Amino acid sequence: MNVLDDNPRGTFLMVVGGAIDWSGHANETARIIEGTTEFVKAVNDVAAWAEKYSSWDETLLIVTADHETGFVNSPSKMDFRPLSKDTSGAIEMEWLSKQHTNQLVPFFVRGAGSRTVFNLANQQDLMRGRYLDNTEFAQLVIQRWWVKR
Repeated sequence: MNVLDDNPRGTFLMVVGGAIDWSGHANETARIIEGTTEFVKAVNDVAAWAEKYSSWDETLLIVTADHETGFVNSPSKMDFRPLSKDTSGAIEMEWLSKQHTNQLVPFFVRGAGSRTVFNLANQQDLMRGRYLDNTEFAQLVIQRWWVKR
């Protein structure tokens, strides 16, 4: 990141946690936890870099996914509940698919331009609140931030 920020026109960095998707297709619980843990470490490293070498006034951090895979649920196909821990502290979960699903995925933004992204979330899910379609975000990036006019 220290090399990328030498560009006076700014820079774009995408970090992909691809093992999370592969683990979802294979329904591998331990691997998806491991992949997610490593991805969170990468996000924390970017945030630490922004705070040390840049600022949130000139850095935008976005954390999301392009889709959900595996349709993870609590261990009951008939009772959709959040994940929980058993008496030993292990996460109780059940895989309901090996495919991509239409489940909403989290979308986190922080820093410069985050209000613009937040304002795109103009649709409402009864359980999770406001959300945006991933194609809306792609159009923002392509039409407003990426394309030189």
